[in-house]
Amino acid sequence: MSSEQGPRATDLKDRSARACRGLYWLMAAAVVGLGLYLGYQTFLRAPETTIAAPGLPPEPVDKSKGEPAPDAGRPERLPLEPLVPSSGADLIAEAGRVASDLAERFPQNADAHEMLARFHVEFADLDAAAKAWQRCLELNENYAYAHAGLAKIATERGQLAEAVAHWRRAVLADPATAAHQVELGKALLASGEVDEAIGVLEGAAQASPAYPVAYAELGSARLQKRDDAGAKVAFERALELDPRHAPAHFGLATACVRLGQVQQAKEHEAKYTEFRADRQRAARGARRAYDDDRALGEDIARLYSEMASVYLAAGRAGPAEQLWRRAARLHAGNLPCRQALAWLMVQQNKPLESILLLRELARLEPESVAYPVEMARLYAQMGRLDDALRVLQDFCDAAPESAAGQTALAEFYLRVKNEPEHAVKHAQKAAELSGAAPDWALLSEAQERMGDYSAAIAALERAAVISPDNLQYRQLLALLRERASQAARQQPAEVGKAPQ
Repeated sequence: MSSEQGPRATDLKDRSARACRGLYWLMAAAVVGLGLYLGYQTFLRAPETTIAAPGLPPEPVDKSKGEPAPDAGRPERLPLEPLVPSSGADLIAEAGRVASDLAERFPQNADAHEMLARFHVEFADLDAAAKAWQRCLELNENYAYAHAGLAKIATERGQLAEAVAHWRRAVLADPATAAHQVELGKALLASGEVDEAIGVLEGAAQASPAYPVAYAELGSARLQKRDDAGAKVAFERALELDPRHAPAHFGLATACVRLGQVQQAKEHEAKYTEFRADRQRAARGARRAYDDDRALGEDIARLYSEMASVYLAAGRAGPAEQLWRRAARLHAGNLPCRQALAWLMVQQNKPLESILLLRELARLEPESVAYPVEMARLYAQMGRLDDALRVLQDFCDAAPESAAGQTALAEFYLRVKNEPEHAVKHAQKAAELSGAAPDWALLSEAQERMGDYSAAIAALERAAVISPDNLQYRQLLALLRERASQAARQQPAEVGKAPQ
């Protein structure tokens, strides 16, 4: 591949990717580790209730009865080459065909045009990207990602008034996204609207008190206003949240100089110099390690994964699978496409294929218990209990301090193997490691199954103390005490003891 593109991670592209990833980021919320332990309450529930769909709902957007879907009559096969293109130019051309085909299949779907815009931004055709985003707004005038994209293009071109207008619309359309508020504040500041910028950035900081960028930008705005004391407060808060935030150190040094706090200014200037040097060294290392072919494959794999979610939302699992499989070929470390494929294989009743994908994911994220838990659930569903137990035990052997792993083993022994004596051992360790109320409640359940009522009551009391507002624990505790009392009346000598 030609090196003319170089590291194509331009500021515009990176910011666009960050702003738009909330549209689809396939597993970030809907599939956090394939469903946040994917069914601890039962390993044998139906597959469709255990793994969350990747990003967008797995049903057609067009729900009109009897009407053809938007791409009716088009071939299921996407315009992908039979083999992964060997040259960068051919790979980009393929991606362009796929993006255009998506927008043509779903001309009334703003998400489809957003993906086309993302492709054009990725490869620096800002005019085409702007056209695609304008089409999004024709379909939905409150489409926040289109306003954000157009705002960034306007900023890139120095059209500050237009940038401000689009950022205002993005904030109105998606007020919960702090990054949009911060970008509006920055655009206002660049336009000379310092007072309004400060108000917007104060609102962003209040709405997202754990977002250091909001405080750093607020500090910069207050410096322009010559509110040096207020700027210092904002920069200090940014550094509380992110001690290595180099721009905040620089801004704080400036504020301290103005306030006559020379020693503090020197300290923060030194920190700024240190962290800036670290970033420069890291950047040089990244440039030396940069592989244009690999980076291109990773970029397009990300786009394909997100395009696939549009197809899935429209009820087109076939094209979605094609794109996820191509993404997996392009990027060996891409998690979302493999997570989505594992989910899809479960939906298609192909548990062994799902397990193979889950093994890949477990190699990529060995610290995540979610993958072995789902593998165990699938094995158990097929009646392969020994394989299910081996998967969970292997994880716990590799991560003995993982409370989640111990919880998974306890659940398996209790729900599937019906061996409460083993469940007690692992639930006890999970509760000691995590200190979490659900683990103490699980231990209580296992101990009750063993007939050890006094220990079960003590464990559930711990859970109730940890979560005093949990009504369920209080009611379970009352029932448990009643059962213990009944057991005592029936077998007084055996109260608090496990059956022999």
